[in-house]
Amino acid sequence: MTNSRRSGFWLACLLAGMGVGIAVARWTRAEQAPSKTIIKSPQDLSSAFRAVANSAIPAIVSIETQTKGRLVEAGEEESADPFADSPFADDPVFRQFFGRGGGGRRRMQVPPQKGAGSGFVIDAQGVVVTNAHVVAGADEIMVKFSNGTEVQAESWAADQVTDVAIIRLKADHPLPTVSFGDSDAMQVGDWVLALGNPFDLGTTVTAGIISATDRKGLDINAREHFLQTDAAINPGNSGGALVNMNGEVIGINTAISTRSGGYDGVGFAIPSNQARQIVDKLLKDGTVKRSYIGVELENLTPALRRRLGLTGGVLIRNVLPETPGSKAGLESGDVIVKFNGQPIQDRPAMQEYVEALPPNQSYPIEILRGGERMSLDVTLEQVSTDAFTQAIPKESDDAAKPSQQVGKLGFEARTLTPEIADQLNLGNSKGVLVTDVKPNSVADQSGLQPGDIITKVANQRVNTLEEFATAIKDQKSEEGLLIQVRRGNATALIVLGGDR
Repeated sequence: MTNSRRSGFWLACLLAGMGVGIAVARWTRAEQAPSKTIIKSPQDLSSAFRAVANSAIPAIVSIETQTKGRLVEAGEEESADPFADSPFADDPVFRQFFGRGGGGRRRMQVPPQKGAGSGFVIDAQGVVVTNAHVVAGADEIMVKFSNGTEVQAESWAADQVTDVAIIRLKADHPLPTVSFGDSDAMQVGDWVLALGNPFDLGTTVTAGIISATDRKGLDINAREHFLQTDAAINPGNSGGALVNMNGEVIGINTAISTRSGGYDGVGFAIPSNQARQIVDKLLKDGTVKRSYIGVELENLTPALRRRLGLTGGVLIRNVLPETPGSKAGLESGDVIVKFNGQPIQDRPAMQEYVEALPPNQSYPIEILRGGERMSLDVTLEQVSTDAFTQAIPKESDDAAKPSQQVGKLGFEARTLTPEIADQLNLGNSKGVLVTDVKPNSVADQSGLQPGDIITKVANQRVNTLEEFATAIKDQKSEEGLLIQVRRGNATALIVLGGDR
């Protein structure tokens, strides 16, 4: 059994797998949920833990996955057969494992694999919730209850973006269940219990508190709003339940931050309110349908927000061709302020809000363009992949000299002539080409890069270095210099200097 790791975080499971299935069920609330307890002593706390554990344990399951052995392509093209001189070179069984060289790709036999994780039953008719990485790649899934009962999975469906999955069981009698609670009601310091199957030992309960909420930017999942807890979560706990003191599931145990590979006091759980939306869609359609606009987005820096007089919003770096955004008339450099009447605070909020809206419908989008607010209508379309997270390509900084240094800002630039644009494969681009940025200068600290093409100062277009010099004379230095630059196929807004 192996562990899965993403960006310094260990997914708390032993193997991952994926299957596709469609399941339909209705929620069933747990009838054995404990009543609320007023805690006045350590004994009361112990009794409360015991009541919650006893109520939840019957619905907690261990998940065993099996992946069949298979032949896969491996390695680069071989110039010679490394086994040509072997006495077994023509043995078909030998070749099944080691392939044949001589310019072809080798085929390798990957042995069968097993994995383990955790989950919990939310419907008495047989619906289990777990992590997508627990079931990814699986050919067979066995679900085991704490009383020793084993049930073969009928089907399963997963959403890799949020790492949520469901497993459908064929039960011949009603199964014990737990209910989803309100994760938004959880606060730092609230007691929680983590239940699952760590190290394949069997159902285990650990206690802790909520140590943080709405953890983002961990690069564990594509969409993150994690609850953080110090309740012990270990390999094998993935997909298990994080429950509140009412016995309700408020999170799906997913990952840990660790240097040892085991519990180091920091675990992460997918909030139940996020998970419930995904589970509903998996139960209905067997997949999660998402809408998209087709633009590359970037958060506004605090300096940009102040300069534009905004408290939120996101910058459009690039508009992808033949997408809803291009059809609606959106442009690079536009700042999205509202979508469908909803104020937009940052890039993740914009992504998730748009993705949740029904496709093939028109929605108003309010933007800031050239200092003026305007409204457009965009008709969303359905997408199967994330269209919001594309890297910005960097442009070549091989510009011809001479360049002129721009005052105290710390960068050199020159007019982007047609000849230079042709050499750099920039087509008919116009503007001021940044040829060098002095380390630790105002320009460097503001994010300006060699190869950037300055196209605007504030809302004034500049095509030559002379126009640029004229435009910056009218700007107030204490507010910083607002410029628009073209970087590869993307657009960026940068504030040079000012109060950062």
